[in-house]
Amino acid sequence: MEVPKNHLRHIMLYEFKKGNSAARAARNIQSVYGEKWVNERTCRIWFSKFRVGNFTLEDKDLTERPVVFDEKLLEAALEENPALSVEESAVVLSSNHTTVHRHRQKLGKVPKLGNWTLPQKAHMRLPESLQMRLNRQVRLNRQVRLNRQVRLNRQVRLNRQVRLNRQVRLNKKLP
Repeated sequence: MEVPKNHLRHIMLYEFKKGNSAARAARNIQSVYGEKWVNERTCRIWFSKFRVGNFTLEDKDLTERPVVFDEKLLEAALEENPALSVEESAVVLSSNHTTVHRHRQKLGKVPKLGNWTLPQKAHMRLPESLQMRLNRQVRLNRQVRLNRQVRLNRQVRLNRQVRLNRQVRLNKKLP
């Protein structure tokens, strides 16, 4: 059974006017319609609107228009200059750099040696099990380097403390 959003919003307004909490309203609605139609967070959002005097039950219109992006222009710009960075592409295309980056990834372009190219051929890729072992080894090596660095930093601090203690003892002995 499909429950219209507007109907649920009227029920939330009714629960608000009765003086129930958002949690109580959510439980009441869920007991009648089921849990998939409304949750406590939704009730809290609507109750906060009601508390400030906003009793409109309609969805708020989106103020921003959807982004229109021409991937063909991006492809042409990359064909002309494959070394074009994401930021430079964004300026050329009068768009946001995150939008450009997302569309580059969608096109399958990856940065290699300063150029954006298609990834290596599928037959040249490592088998998945080998790639997983390689990734595991990389993570392990990174962890070993980090542990070494932590031990080295600890040893450096200990050496400093020992030298400082010696200096303090020497200063105490001097008249």
